[in-house]
Amino acid sequence: LEKKIVADEYVSAMPVDIVKRMLPKKWQTMPYFRQLDELEGIPVINLHMWFDRKLKAVDHLCFSRSPLLSVYADMSVTCKEYADPDKSML
Repeated sequence: LEKKIVADEYVSAMPVDIVKRMLPKKWQTMPYFRQLDELEGIPVINLHMWFDRKLKAVDHLCFSRSPLLSVYADMSVTCKEYADPDKSML
């Protein structure tokens, strides 16, 4: 059963290398989708650190100029799923 979905825009949450592999063969030669050849995936690092006490200097998002880890957040403050009045998680 084929289902046709029509929309003004489409969004993929897959890594670019996976999108390229999953693209239907007949789409791969279309000029629009050939633009995917210009995209290149990059490795991503996620690091979660739990602290046994609350960090006072970090209350929301922090950004740095580091090319490795550029965004920091105390998840115990910014996400209700991790809320903890006594401990921090970056």
